[in-house]
Amino acid sequence: MGEIAFERAAVDQVWDYALDLKNFHQASHSVSIVPILIATGATASAPLALHVDQDMVYRPILVHPAGFREVIDLALRAVTGAVLDEQRWARAPYYPTPTIVEAARALYAQHSVEAIARYDAGAQNLRATSSRIEELVDEARARGRKLICFVTGVPGAGKTLVGLNVATRRRDVDQPTHAVFSFREWASCRCPS
Repeated sequence: MGEIAFERAAVDQVWDYALDLKNFHQASHSVSIVPILIATGATASAPLALHVDQDMVYRPILVHPAGFREVIDLALRAVTGAVLDEQRWARAPYYPTPTIVEAARALYAQHSVEAIARYDAGAQNLRATSSRIEELVDEARARGRKLICFVTGVPGAGKTLVGLNVATRRRDVDQPTHAVFSFREWASCRCPS
């Protein structure tokens, strides 16, 4: 509201909202999503173009208020697929992953990450990722090597939960693979074309 420029934080926020819908709103999993950022104080828009990624989430479109209708028309012409039933879409469940605080509380109450991750938020992927990292830790120990594992994913995918799960399982200081969990979030540059 009132912005005259398209700030990077606002672009990232609208993109994150689109990714959140795609990954955690059940009726949005298989549809295209076109995020639109309107700077209400802007008098001009960036050149209008649609760029879609493999997940069917388009790069954010940056538009001033008077250009909004043009963007909607462009998206309606370009995006194909099944027509959404708005009633079904509005009633569809939303399954975000737990917050880091919820996860930590559950972990230290002797529950695993698998027990606290909601089914549609990727419990199976969390379990597989945690298991693979533990296999790599054991393999590195057996070979006398060091390794660094990078876990990537959209916000809320469970990256931190995987780290907490592995560290919690290996928290015994008397074991050779004793773990200490260090959280570092690295932002990636998502620059719309």
